[in-house]
Amino acid sequence: MSVLLRNFIYECLYSPKRGYFHPVKEADLPLRRTSPGGQDAEQKFASAAHWEAHVRDLYQSAPRTWLTPSELFSPYYGRAIGRFLSLLHQHDTIVEVGAGNGTAALDALNYLREVAPERYARTVYHTVEISAPFVMRQREQLFEHVEAGRCFVHHCSALEVPMDISVPNGMEANVCPGVNDGSASDRNGDHGKVAVVALEVLDNLAHDAVAQHRRTGDWYQVLIDAEGRFSYELLQDEYILDACRVWGLGPYHEAEESPGATESTHEEAATFASGVHPLARSVTFLRDLFHRLNEAVLPSSAGSASTSDAGMPSPDDISWPIYVPTDATCLLRNLSRSFPHGHSLFVADFSTFSDSLPTASGTSIAPVIQTFGQGSTVNWPSVRPGEHDIMFSTSFPRLRRAHRRACGSVVAQELLSQQAWWRKYATINPAGYNPILESFANVSIYFGKALFHPRLADQGKADADGNGR
Repeated sequence: MSVLLRNFIYECLYSPKRGYFHPVKEADLPLRRTSPGGQDAEQKFASAAHWEAHVRDLYQSAPRTWLTPSELFSPYYGRAIGRFLSLLHQHDTIVEVGAGNGTAALDALNYLREVAPERYARTVYHTVEISAPFVMRQREQLFEHVEAGRCFVHHCSALEVPMDISVPNGMEANVCPGVNDGSASDRNGDHGKVAVVALEVLDNLAHDAVAQHRRTGDWYQVLIDAEGRFSYELLQDEYILDACRVWGLGPYHEAEESPGATESTHEEAATFASGVHPLARSVTFLRDLFHRLNEAVLPSSAGSASTSDAGMPSPDDISWPIYVPTDATCLLRNLSRSFPHGHSLFVADFSTFSDSLPTASGTSIAPVIQTFGQGSTVNWPSVRPGEHDIMFSTSFPRLRRAHRRACGSVVAQELLSQQAWWRKYATINPAGYNPILESFANVSIYFGKALFHPRLADQGKADADGNGR
């Protein structure tokens, strides 16, 4: 049986019984850290060789682990994020999606407690985690801050509508107006005090794929079977279509934005909030025109698409796949519904992979599939649940556009490489070897503030009343 690609990926990565991220033992988790806080957001080693030896030691201590920059650069990475969100942007509520080991949260809260105790007393840090083993680890790591009422660990999916970060009964915390409460907080353009953080999260969210018939111009959604073989059916899935519209992909293709792209308007957000856009009409017109030209120019025998025995198009007539971030779109939509009076979004993730699978031209979103314990890459037919990590690069120019369209009027959008962000917002030690500036050159950082939008707020309230996905 064949299923949509996102369902296949979800089974491979998140199945409770055999997913890559779920059957995790205590010994597989990264080592527990205790960072002392401190003001110097910097990390240095004597040389690149010294740094590489340090990384080898970390992996040897926990062979099956996922050492992202927030782990490798602890405590400096989390400290810098805490300073950026809480001190520079004055966020009272931080929501980290997919917090993993809880290291970034621990380092950020330790930093605020020592350096800015007045801000620490006003800050509430929520972690949202779907994996039960990581939830247990976060509660262990963050115990002191949980006891102090500054941190709450939530075992749920960030794709649930609305995202539930309510404070348990009997606990006191500074809950920002407009967070899951439907209240009429500041409607004069204030983005609120909620910051949503996603560190290396988008790369492992499930994607779909679409492909175009080379002759007819029709668009198909990609199906995949248990052996990793692709098949195709006409594009009709509502979530794929919505993601294509929001990100400007497939039948709604738009070029990636330039670095100097302008900020959004309420009109753009309202149009895409309804899931309908004038571009849909133009795409339909162009497809019909394509059909008419085919019929006029090509003989009838050549004008008909070649098909397989099952009536589906032949692989020879299908373009390279275009990968569509379906679940990332659901996440963005959920942000506007969970925080209807505004939020800020901080994303750090991979913008490229050197060994990714082929994809159609015009898009930089592509997967890389790694075999556990070997570091080798494979193609879809070799993928087995629990044995392979499936990661996708993120098109950050398209993410900037998608955030505007899914979440309302977005201002102060900033897109930087990890190295550029670090130089701008964190302390840099000029002496020695700083791996934050020398490694992970393929990681980018996005920050944007979504303002209050009436239509999106009304949709969020409806979802909170039980009408969500």
